[in-house]
Amino acid sequence: VQHYSCGGVKVDEFGETTIPNLFAIGEIASTGLHGANRLASNSLLEAIAFAKYSTEKLVENLVHTYNACSFEFTTTECLQINKEQIQFIINKYFNIIKTTSGLNTSLQMLQELKYQSKKIEFFDYDYFEATSMLDVAILLIQDALNQKTNIGVFYNNDL
Repeated sequence: VQHYSCGGVKVDEFGETTIPNLFAIGEIASTGLHGANRLASNSLLEAIAFAKYSTEKLVENLVHTYNACSFEFTTTECLQINKEQIQFIINKYFNIIKTTSGLNTSLQMLQELKYQSKKIEFFDYDYFEATSMLDVAILLIQDALNQKTNIGVFYNNDL
C-alpha cells in the first residue's frame, strides 16, 4: 500500500532530476509516461528506454564538464562505521509510520555515531558505502522532521 503513496522522483525526458547530473530511472523515477502508477515508473520497457536516454545525456554532460575544467583525484575521507549499526537505528526508529520522538532519537543516535567514528584517510569501499548511508540517513531524518504535513513516505503519526 505504501508504494502507491510514494509518487517517485520527478525527472525530465532524459531521466535527469532537478539536481544537475543526478539521474533516476526505474521504480524510483516519475516520468509521467504512464500516469501516477506505483512509484511512478515500473514498466520494464520504460526502465530500459530511460536507462539509454539517461546514459546518453550523462555522457554528454560529462564531456562538457571535462572540457570545461580539469579534475585532480584526491582521496576520499571515510568513517570507520559498521553499516549494520545504521540499519538497526533506521529499522527501529525511521520506518513507515514515524513519530517525532523516534525521528529525534534516530537523528541523535546517528549524529553521535558519526561524531564518534574514526576517520580514515584512504578509500575503502565498505566504509565509503557506510559513510554515504549515514549521511543520507541523517538528511532524510532532518527532512522528515521539517515536514509539516503527512505526504507520501513522510508519514508522522504526530502530525
